[in-house]
Amino acid sequence: MEDVSLREQLRIVFNHIDKDQSGTLSVSEIEDGLKMLNLGYNIDSHSAAQEIWTECSKDQNVTYEAFLEWNIKKVSQRLAHSQATTMASLFISPAFRVVNLLKSFDKYIPEAHKRELQWCIDQISSGELYSVSQLPQLTRSASLIEQDSFQIINFFSKFEKENQLEIDEDFCIRKSRDRSNSSPGIIYKRSSTLPEIDSDIEDLKFNIFDLCTRLEENRATTCRFIADKIFEKWHLFKLMSINRKTFMKFTHEIAHGYKPLPYHSALHAADVMQCCNLFLTKGGIVVSARLEAIHITGLLLSALIHDVKHPGVTNGFLESTSDALAIQYNDKSVLENFHLAEAFKTAMKDDCNIFAGLAKEEYRILRHMVIQCVLKTDMSTHADQLGSIQTRLTLEMLPSNKQLLLESLLHAADISHSLREWEVHEKWSAMIQDEFFTQGDIEKSMGREIISLFDRNKASVPRLQLGYINAVILPYFTPLLNLMPELKEMQDNIEKNRDKWASEI
Repeated sequence: MEDVSLREQLRIVFNHIDKDQSGTLSVSEIEDGLKMLNLGYNIDSHSAAQEIWTECSKDQNVTYEAFLEWNIKKVSQRLAHSQATTMASLFISPAFRVVNLLKSFDKYIPEAHKRELQWCIDQISSGELYSVSQLPQLTRSASLIEQDSFQIINFFSKFEKENQLEIDEDFCIRKSRDRSNSSPGIIYKRSSTLPEIDSDIEDLKFNIFDLCTRLEENRATTCRFIADKIFEKWHLFKLMSINRKTFMKFTHEIAHGYKPLPYHSALHAADVMQCCNLFLTKGGIVVSARLEAIHITGLLLSALIHDVKHPGVTNGFLESTSDALAIQYNDKSVLENFHLAEAFKTAMKDDCNIFAGLAKEEYRILRHMVIQCVLKTDMSTHADQLGSIQTRLTLEMLPSNKQLLLESLLHAADISHSLREWEVHEKWSAMIQDEFFTQGDIEKSMGREIISLFDRNKASVPRLQLGYINAVILPYFTPLLNLMPELKEMQDNIEKNRDKWASEI
């Protein structure tokens, strides 16, 4: 039987066990057939036979077609699980392996050397192994030449790494508390330009498409509604001294800056904001990482603007065609730099300056935070982020790695539709594939060769989605969701969606 296809094997077995040639099977006949097939399911033949009977029986018996489809679905799911396990083992960073290896030495070395071993582990886990992150202290006896030398070094490096800006948390906390204690004013009142409807944006089963339907299919309004509701929930208008009327104008400009694309639209921005909010609330990240108002603002603002004015094509396309944007941003995270520039240009308008109430230091910190978060939505940084999550984001390390955490959460929310229930996930999958196929059509018209991901005539969407979940989603979200056990339902959704795609191949 090894030389014939699975469908042919199933036909042969079915004919063999269908003793009365009725074209249908009883439970006992199904069990006999499964024993003959021996396809390696994770349940015994008796239980499997009962499952087929429960799912597929009509008029007291199971047809050949039902027997065939059930077995093909199970084989596909088993292959999908096997591929996921293989892919997960490939996406483990060298640093993670080294750290685990060093930890295994702990019980073999003398007590006197354990502190040095832990120091080595901490240095690797910090991601700063090759950086000089602190300026040595000058002594009182330092010569004028030494003092000048240190000033020059400090001027050119500032010893503030681009992705690790020092945050004066005490200053930010004091500013937020001062505002919290101030009397409420008109700038904090809800805008009358948004509709008054009930929507539980903290529900794990939240469906952005349903909300958009209730808002008359207006994606921009949906985006503004979500932004206003979440900022209000966290009291950010007051804690960050954001004029609500100005915020409404800013979100109006941003939401309408999104083009009417299938995927990269204002609806996607709204969905990413809602997912970020889930991480903060249901995921408990605010408490476990000890986040302050400025961190929450940075994450949510990044989610709002992260794809504004997206043209519907990839960085790779812009770079390979020498597009004006690629030239302007030197082929470095082209779209992400573009989104950031457009958003901050909008905020520079007098009636859109949501940062006007911030102290200079707060603005500097918040701007840096948003820039780094949005830049990390570039999928070319995915592998590096995965390595950082594996080695630097443990529950104990969260408070000291807030910026890395925010970047990881935004990137996670940006690719999070696989965490949604099937109805929502399938819609988003079709939308992103629509954009990919449109880009593929453009490239074909230019005489360029394209990969199957962009070729509507060759792509197998179920197979592509299955590969995406196994290679991208599961390796990234497994360690991240371990930090948020309250979101187990989302982890379960990934598994269910993967099995659904596998059954459709």
